[in-house]
Amino acid sequence: MGDQAVNGYQPQMGLNGHLEATKLLSLRVISGHNLARKDIFGASDPYVRIDLVRGEGDDEEVIDAVLTKTKRRTLNPEWNQEFLFRVKPAEHRLVLEVYDENRLTRDDFLGRIELPLATLPRQRPGRSIPEKNYVLRPRSARSHVRGHLRLFHAYVPDPSGLPDDDESLEEPSEPGPDWEVLDAEGDGPDGANAQPAASSSDSAMAPLPHDWEERQDAIGRVYYVSHALRLTQWERPDAGRPANGTASARKRRTLTWGRRSPPQQDYTIGHL
Repeated sequence: MGDQAVNGYQPQMGLNGHLEATKLLSLRVISGHNLARKDIFGASDPYVRIDLVRGEGDDEEVIDAVLTKTKRRTLNPEWNQEFLFRVKPAEHRLVLEVYDENRLTRDDFLGRIELPLATLPRQRPGRSIPEKNYVLRPRSARSHVRGHLRLFHAYVPDPSGLPDDDESLEEPSEPGPDWEVLDAEGDGPDGANAQPAASSSDSAMAPLPHDWEERQDAIGRVYYVSHALRLTQWERPDAGRPANGTASARKRRTLTWGRRSPPQQDYTIGHL
């Protein structure tokens, strides 16, 4: 990491005279793929704004924000930029929003993702952490959004010696590198959004098929994992019908990581 700048939260001194425990998160924004066209010449000039956020609704607060470089005249930008964030995993999340830079007008919104932090992996000797694709989401019904971002994220050792917040992490069982973060209700990054199909109250009937496992994400939503099919979905699989192993079933109810945002008025922003 060397002299790389650390963004994000500044630990506060507690009543016990000790600094708050935090974690150091490495986020690499690798690339974007199949982004929406906004310029009249059929391309865009995309960049990513990354906000470290806490709270919800009216209490939401942006703690810190950084920008990637702008890539000119492309729908498949490659940034390969790494950022370090000091975070409290149980309280914070990252919001990544992609924009098309304009010289004379406000920048156009190209999509967003939200990244809960409590279940992200920790970097350890001998551990291989794969890159992941995240489908871009609209922020209102007026947003024209398509494509996905490719990211790498992992908690890394903190050379500063500050207190380490390991207790707030929920260590996930890592899927293999051939697992996919697929879109819901569509044929990939351009499909429409879908609400989770099942809640925990739906799961009191038949037992799960033998190769399925029930889990909860960082905000308490129930989802289901098949290790045999390498499939993750919201809908509870029924032991009495075929598992969702076909391509059409995978498209129908596949889990996309990140909390859905309520519809709100569309808007654009200029640079910070």
